[in-house]
Amino acid sequence: MKRTLISFVLLFAVLLLAGCNGTVSSVRFPASSPWTDMSTIILSPTDDLVAVASGAGVTAQLNTGAGITAAEAFVACGGASPHLETCSDRACDAQATCGADPVIEKRYTYTLLAHLDRGVFTSGGVEIQNGGGATQMGLSINAGNAGGSFDVAAGYSEGLIPGIQFTQNDEQGVIEMNPHWSDFGPGTITGPVCPNGVCSNQTIATCSVNGFGGDDLSYLTATQPGIYTGTCGSVPVNLTINPPFSSVGQCISGLKAQRCGGLKGQAKADCNHAQIGVCDATFNVPSAHNPN
Repeated sequence: MKRTLISFVLLFAVLLLAGCNGTVSSVRFPASSPWTDMSTIILSPTDDLVAVASGAGVTAQLNTGAGITAAEAFVACGGASPHLETCSDRACDAQATCGADPVIEKRYTYTLLAHLDRGVFTSGGVEIQNGGGATQMGLSINAGNAGGSFDVAAGYSEGLIPGIQFTQNDEQGVIEMNPHWSDFGPGTITGPVCPNGVCSNQTIATCSVNGFGGDDLSYLTATQPGIYTGTCGSVPVNLTINPPFSSVGQCISGLKAQRCGGLKGQAKADCNHAQIGVCDATFNVPSAHNPN
């Protein structure tokens, strides 16, 4: 498991959601959730990412930069005291930014925005692809599956996570959802986290309403595989951390069975398509699954 000083993933979801390579994380809310807009920050070693949405009623936009902050890129620097520096210019020179310290890695920032037309949306997703056509991040969103829930799953390649390791910092995923749901409020979910094979029970997810009026769920991706439950205000939440898949094929068949059962026709096709994108991202393989 790679540990990072800072990571923005997701899910917008899950979104943005993240995990060790070969895993997929997901979060499930009641079908009555009113959210139509979600966002997250993505870090990438390349400056050529694009967002491709699939499914009726879902659109996506990928902007350069980290939202309201001035961060256009981060540079991880080594040396006696490894540190992370912020660039307000995407063209910043990594070595000049680190000074006398060696450069570990430079990551460009993006803000992913996704919008759902809840009047027509049932199932779909978003793929984040690089200039070579490889899917770097995949999101699967369902709002009309057999369980009657609203849920999001995400797969990602290691390329989205800064290549700096600090044993005191766990990877973290963050979901921001809008508009604010009056039922949604503060809450926590607990579960086992096992750095270096030593487990302890701790808070693995935190719900909050941010200062801009959006609903946030942040969670540790170092959590042991399993299903964890809790409440955000009065909203029940299920957080699933899947064990690693051994292959992209196993990932696709497993997610189709988990997430697309009960759907029919175009909704099922959109759901299957989205699972392929999530698994392509998880295993960092080129994707031919673009929407029409």
